[in-house]
Amino acid sequence: MKISVVIPYFKNAKNIENTLNSVISQVFQDFEILIINDASPDWDVALPIIESFKDARIKTLTHQKNKNGAAARNTGIKASKGMYIAFLDADDEWLPNHLNNLIEVLKTESPEAVYTTCTVLSANRFSYTTPKKALKTSKNIGEYLFADEGFMQTSGLMVKTEMAKLCLFNEDLIRHQDYDFLLQLEHAKAEFAWSKEPTVIVHWEENNIDYKGGTWIYSLNWFKQYRNYLSTKGRTHFIFKFVVLRNFKKRHVLKGFKYFFKYCKPWHLSLKNYYFMMSTILFGKVIVP
Repeated sequence: MKISVVIPYFKNAKNIENTLNSVISQVFQDFEILIINDASPDWDVALPIIESFKDARIKTLTHQKNKNGAAARNTGIKASKGMYIAFLDADDEWLPNHLNNLIEVLKTESPEAVYTTCTVLSANRFSYTTPKKALKTSKNIGEYLFADEGFMQTSGLMVKTEMAKLCLFNEDLIRHQDYDFLLQLEHAKAEFAWSKEPTVIVHWEENNIDYKGGTWIYSLNWFKQYRNYLSTKGRTHFIFKFVVLRNFKKRHVLKGFKYFFKYCKPWHLSLKNYYFMMSTILFGKVIVP
């Protein structure tokens, strides 16, 4: 069973060697690696690093003009020759048993998509492992991701190639492309399975949501487009996390309450959520007791 590893590339010259090493070091070795250069300004630095591996399984594809990560992934999906596609961001890493673990899950459950637990490295040397439970504990993708502390990071996702080619990423989105892709997979009746052991290192040390266009206004517009894919509970938690709390953090308290009462069903929120709300209103951030 050949796996196509799809790596979208944009301004990651300082990370690409570690990322590729993590793929080359996999226990499972039957794969191709597709690196999609999204017209990156540092490609002249990255390409010699990539070529230094001297591995015929590595192929590079180049966009003539910059598009976005969704478009780069789609280019990789369309060029993939493997039975499954494993996604990996150019600044993340896999542990050596990552692909092998996902394939073992495929043998026992035969899903269209497999995702794994990730270790997330964030700012101030803070790290955490997520998720703690599988999708099957929730009613649907939206509730799992937004209400039940689920997590499906793209670098930990492997999808059957024919299913990925059917759904593709929405290239019009600058944010929440991963949510769109997962919801599209669910809508296409894809079955998901979880590999519990953490085998992905996600580097979010320099993750700046605002810089990437992750404003509360953008999230609100995304919600209006995708609300029919979400249950009432999923809608409540998405708005609470990405619109209400973001406004409270910026001290836009009245605006935060406006969207809270317009879109949220209070009974779908937990005491923990209400603590987050009060803490953010009072201090502009969540204070851990």
